[in-house]
Amino acid sequence: MEFTPSKRQEDILRKTRKFVEAHVQPNADRWDKTKKFPLDAWRTLAKLGLAGLLVPRKYGGGGQDVVSYILAVEEILKVRKRSRRGWLESKIQSTVSTSIFRSACSDVEP
Repeated sequence: MEFTPSKRQEDILRKTRKFVEAHVQPNADRWDKTKKFPLDAWRTLAKLGLAGLLVPRKYGGGGQDVVSYILAVEEILKVRKRSRRGWLESKIQSTVSTSIFRSACSDVEP
């Protein structure tokens, strides 16, 4: 099967790659050791529209599709493929926020 990302998906991929190069690569080992993800990095993700990718925009999320989410996570995992715990990935792109969001908002289909 051949897959060509949409322009929006390419934009998500480009933004994620830029974030990873600027923030994740230089800090990932320290973040994994301390199990802390800095608030300023989280704010940067939010400004880029990468925080809560699967949460609809009207609720403050990125409003993106699952493929965009997977592309973003895959880009992060390229840097962290050595990681045994995968802690950082779960902090950056957590599906927990989506689960909480969906259970709290009755007008969102599962």
